[in-house]
Amino acid sequence: DSYNIESRYTDPVGLINSNEIEAVAVCAPSEYHYALGTSVLGAGKHLFMEKPVSLRLEESAKLVMKARSSGLKAAAGFNLRWHRNVRKAKDITGSGALGTIKSIRSVMSVNDPAIADWRKKRALGGGSILDLGIHHFDLMRFLSGEEAEEVRASSVSGEIEDETAHVIIRFSNGMLTSFLFSYVSGQANEIEIFGSNGILKISLY
Repeated sequence: DSYNIESRYTDPVGLINSNEIEAVAVCAPSEYHYALGTSVLGAGKHLFMEKPVSLRLEESAKLVMKARSSGLKAAAGFNLRWHRNVRKAKDITGSGALGTIKSIRSVMSVNDPAIADWRKKRALGGGSILDLGIHHFDLMRFLSGEEAEEVRASSVSGEIEDETAHVIIRFSNGMLTSFLFSYVSGQANEIEIFGSNGILKISLY
């Protein structure tokens, strides 16, 4: 009441089906993404979906296809694509100034003692690969314009599943990328792009 919100809902379906609503942002826990996303598109509403689209590949594929055939606007919440340094990097890689991109190396690390319980469990979308790494996987596709073809990963778990992880991806053009993700180290969010004409280093902090 103190915020003068005219309409409040205890059931998400009621909100989704409201005639006053044109677009819906799904910011619920990952296990509910597929059902809510399907309902939003089925109701003819534009969709903003927090990552991951779903915890299951088959559900993600179904939701993507439903979005494409709906004629509606749909986007996943990869906020780092809009970081000012990422936009500059995209301009540089797109201009050809770095030459052929041969390799990319990235690190994303945090140390949050108050980490939410869901972020500790892989099955709930947690762990350093699904929660942190997904952002950098998307950035590699965005910056290089290539798709992944081969993935190798190794992780160490403690109180948090996939507490620290190392991932190597070979992309469709042969480019090799190396990722380090951790929940139990200092703050780092960095990317290095190695091209035939030079190296570009990006800090997202």
